[in-house]
Amino acid sequence: MTILNVSLARERALIASNTGTWQFDRKGGRTSKLIALPHINAVLAFRGAEPMFLNVPCHCAQADANDVDGVIDRMFDLLLVSHSEVTQYAAQFLKTAIGDWELLLAGWSPQHGRPVASIFSENGGRLVRNPVGTYCIAPADGIPDHDPDTTEKMIELAKQQYARKPSVEQGCGGHLILAEIECDRLTIQKLCELSPRLEGRPHPDGA
Repeated sequence: MTILNVSLARERALIASNTGTWQFDRKGGRTSKLIALPHINAVLAFRGAEPMFLNVPCHCAQADANDVDGVIDRMFDLLLVSHSEVTQYAAQFLKTAIGDWELLLAGWSPQHGRPVASIFSENGGRLVRNPVGTYCIAPADGIPDHDPDTTEKMIELAKQQYARKPSVEQGCGGHLILAEIECDRLTIQKLCELSPRLEGRPHPDGA
């Protein structure tokens, strides 16, 4: 289970995700699902098929763009390249197809003079972009609809989401990671612990 919560205000954006948990050779570890793009004052966050997330940040970091608006304009092209590369890798080395995925790109937009965010995904073989309005919450099942517009609300929301995860899921939880984006300012901090210990491997689809 991957948490992906976003709150957009005129002066700032808050983006929350959780770390993935792993266990290999009896040694536990965590991996981040939220990556900074400081050169454009933006972040990427990911839900779903992990191989896609390993590839997309590299292409975004090398995109010929000066701000998040430029990367959004080029994102379909970047995703097509990444998807082709990852599909070939998964077929050759993982012997499987990649699963469903969602990619959030959020950052300060000089064009709009405020933070913007869009969620990109694949639907029926087509790439789709869904701009975020005021806020979005995922997963949202059983969660009261509200704007988590403070750090405290993000923490409480994440705890509710984690508490409602299926008991059969392992490898979800970890720490809550929160990014805050303002004009010419980007901070990322590790907040509360969502799971008391590392257990098992990540959920197969990473979502």
